[in-house]
Amino acid sequence: MRRLVVVALVLLAAGCSRLGSDPPPKALVAYLDDLTAGNLREAYDRTQLEQIMVGAGASLSFEHFEAFYRANPVTSYAITRVTRLELRTSDAPTERGSAFYDVEIELRFGDRAQTETVTVEGEVLPVVQLDPASVFVRIPGGAESVLIDGVETTPAASPAIEDGYTFLLLRGSHELALDGRTVAFTADPLTVVAGDARIEGEAPPVLVLS
Repeated sequence: MRRLVVVALVLLAAGCSRLGSDPPPKALVAYLDDLTAGNLREAYDRTQLEQIMVGAGASLSFEHFEAFYRANPVTSYAITRVTRLELRTSDAPTERGSAFYDVEIELRFGDRAQTETVTVEGEVLPVVQLDPASVFVRIPGGAESVLIDGVETTPAASPAIEDGYTFLLLRGSHELALDGRTVAFTADPLTVVAGDARIEGEAPPVLVLS
């Protein structure tokens, strides 16, 4: 029985069909309107971030979200692509399934723009699914705590990297502070904007603090 359930779930996830151009889901428009209006608590609650804010290194709490968008206020946005898909079971491929949306958006921060892809799952209680970036950081000598955008954060050790840590961050510009040092960087692509740090490697790139 368990094997059948697993197979059914796999088939359900794989049975996606593109239905053509559709208007953006109302939940996403509400989320983006909240962002531009500065209603950050409401915007955060429309996402899945609280559900994946588990363990060290996950810099996705409301405090992180608020600090990020206070430092990078969204002035406007554009929805550039909407793809509506459905999840259907293999034994009823012609019946209407559960809808979800794959949407490309452009967030504008004054004279700077950033393109992101989000998904919206569900129609009764829809959730905006953001795609955080994994950022690898080497901190010589290690660290028990750092500040990400001014919010205290416990790093998650990355065993594959000497003195390495992993952070799960919103895509965009951030600041990491430790022992009086501050490094400004972008999470995707990983680049140093200011501060005493450099990027090493490519797969994955690592932010190395000096």
